[in-house]
Amino acid sequence: MNSKINLGSILSITGEASQDAQGIRDGIELAVKKLKEKGQDVQIHYIDDNSDVMSSVRAIDTLVREHDISAIIGPTWAFQVDSFAPIINQEKIVTFVPAVASDSIIKNSNYILFGAEKNTYKESSLKNFVIKNKIKKIGVIISQDKWGVSHLLPIKNVAIQTNAEIVFIEQLIPYISSFGSKYIRETLTHTLRSSPDMIIWSGYEGEANVLCDLILESKLSIPLISDQLLVTGEREKKLKNYQGDLYLFSNTFSQDFIKMFQLEYNKQPTLYSDIAYDAAMMLVDVLQKNANASSGQIMKIIKDKNYQYRGLSGTFIFDQFGDIQNSGRWVINKFEK
Repeated sequence: MNSKINLGSILSITGEASQDAQGIRDGIELAVKKLKEKGQDVQIHYIDDNSDVMSSVRAIDTLVREHDISAIIGPTWAFQVDSFAPIINQEKIVTFVPAVASDSIIKNSNYILFGAEKNTYKESSLKNFVIKNKIKKIGVIISQDKWGVSHLLPIKNVAIQTNAEIVFIEQLIPYISSFGSKYIRETLTHTLRSSPDMIIWSGYEGEANVLCDLILESKLSIPLISDQLLVTGEREKKLKNYQGDLYLFSNTFSQDFIKMFQLEYNKQPTLYSDIAYDAAMMLVDVLQKNANASSGQIMKIIKDKNYQYRGLSGTFIFDQFGDIQNSGRWVINKFEK
């Protein structure tokens, strides 16, 4: 008989990061359902941190003290992980963060595993795009934090390799949507003046709202590559009126996962839902097979060079930083209007 496994999940079900968090929760719920169908006694305890750093940190204590959890899935975004990491080290609790990679954070922990591939792995698909579309001038709009800066290396490498010129880099203060309009308007003015062949954007909810409205108001027609966040929620419908071509950095989904997800939710999977599914499945598998192991021993098992977990999102092989090694999941897809 399988022993009971208690997992905790700290996600931004409400607040600015809710779009990514809901996809993660869908994946976890699907995994828990499949595990229970196989007879695995697994319990998941959710805490909504409302996209707030202090709520994320306080939630760790609640999960550890009140629910005696063996591992945590979450939090949602990188800025939360930076505050989260020291507490995780102190509590020595295995943690899997589906939507973040180590290149997007300042503080790491020996107990954190990352589900998102590093932004540096975007280089290959970006290089192919630039060559195919004969891009010679690139404008860049990113957030002024570790997440935004992590995009610069692959972009600069691509520019060098393809003889393209980066004509503009604008770094916006993140999470301050009240200032977003001013900053993004200035960015667009500079970018248009520089006449780029393409704009690359990465940012957050507040900036995405302002950017969406401004590119429609200005009737911008320059090809734009962005994170999927730009076309989530109400923005997806609005951007069908964008006069230029819009492309998205996306992850590929296996057909098996798409089929299973659609059968359960009657919708397409969203970014990180398959990673979250595999995270829950992997954690339960390792914890079940090593019931008496400490968190440190569990992490040593998972990060061993010979350990592999073959899930529906691909094969998990973790490096010393807790990152999934490159599996080529980053692709650039055209947004269908």
